[in-house]
Amino acid sequence: MNTFQLSCFVEVAATLNFSKAAKNLGVSQPAVSHQIKALEDELGATLVSRSTRTVSLTNEGLQFLSYANDILDLAARGSRLVSRSHASATRTLRIGVHGGIEAIALAPALRGFTEAEPDVTPDVRVAPHSVLLNMLESGTLDVVLEYRDPAGAPASATVFKRIAESSAALICTHAHPFAQRDKIDDADEIGRAGRIAICNPHASLAAIDTLQRKVLGHVNPEDVIMCSGVEPAVALAAAGVAVAVLPNIPDMSGQGICAIPVDGIPGVVFGVRVRRGRLAPALDAFIRVLSAEAASGVSAPSL
Repeated sequence: MNTFQLSCFVEVAATLNFSKAAKNLGVSQPAVSHQIKALEDELGATLVSRSTRTVSLTNEGLQFLSYANDILDLAARGSRLVSRSHASATRTLRIGVHGGIEAIALAPALRGFTEAEPDVTPDVRVAPHSVLLNMLESGTLDVVLEYRDPAGAPASATVFKRIAESSAALICTHAHPFAQRDKIDDADEIGRAGRIAICNPHASLAAIDTLQRKVLGHVNPEDVIMCSGVEPAVALAAAGVAVAVLPNIPDMSGQGICAIPVDGIPGVVFGVRVRRGRLAPALDAFIRVLSAEAASGVSAPSL
């Protein structure tokens, strides 16, 4: 077992895609496959389940992931400790997001953060939410951006810090008949908005799935377009093919799409999830900037 094998496994666990993992590591896909197979042979267990269409972690893989992250983290710490250039090394803040839209909308907060902390380099990682939580708990990430139901969630090894509330909003083009309205009165009106793009619950955050379930009872089943995630739903809304109901995104109008608040549907809470204990100064600064951006309404705590 070596750190390269562990890096290949952790990268595949984060991306659930051998090609993406290889690209991120700067090696060939066969090399990644070979290293993981060698690791599995040494451990005597299958860590990654592969098929022609999907990649997933086995139960053994999920259990081993936290140990792999710990080993890599310890190796990295040891390397930094013995490095003569440690004093001048660039500090990194490792940020996890669930989707690509989240990463794009994060830009204003990152801009403010790097101005406040010029010696800290943000490292944004996109992965399924369950993988992000494993990475956070194991120390591979410093913070995860997250939506959650206002009612909260069970206690865990990590802590959720509330940043802002996002109301439910109808996402549509400016040409849509509802686009000039200040608000949608209730969920019944959404049923008259035409086709609606709904995110697959298996590919969405639980809070967004809960929000969308409150809409489905008011929509004709024939008008529902099931999407693999938030990004395709927004793409269909931007194309005028359908509308979507998602957490409010204040600056969506700058992208040719408008977000109209919907009354009668509880929104979601946006925040960050961190490990328990005292926050590092850079992480504390990032949360302050993110909170200020959300309060200003200039940028959205996005999907």
